[in-house]
Amino acid sequence: MGGNWHLYFEWANGGGGSTPLYIYNSGTFATDDGGIGVWFLNGNNLVLRFTVGCSPIYSGAVSNNNLIANGTMACTTSSGSGTWQASYEAADPNAASKSSA
Repeated sequence: MGGNWHLYFEWANGGGGSTPLYIYNSGTFATDDGGIGVWFLNGNNLVLRFTVGCSPIYSGAVSNNNLIANGTMACTTSSGSGTWQASYEAADPNAASKSSA
């Protein structure tokens, strides 16, 4: 599951964007736009729990041999919700030794 991904997100209020997403085997992740947090996979359900901003939780299904993930997100410290999708780009040979949180 670890590696380099690209995350696309759309908030219900109309804001959104995309950013590279780095998922580390240590159970942490980081994005190029300052996002950091922890992740876990339960079956085919991926959860990204951000520890910055409105501390959103992204939850969704991983499919296509772990190459695509998509689902919904919601802030935990304020209102806000939306949808997201991530696509796998490449394995990160250093993923096991990196940590973001």
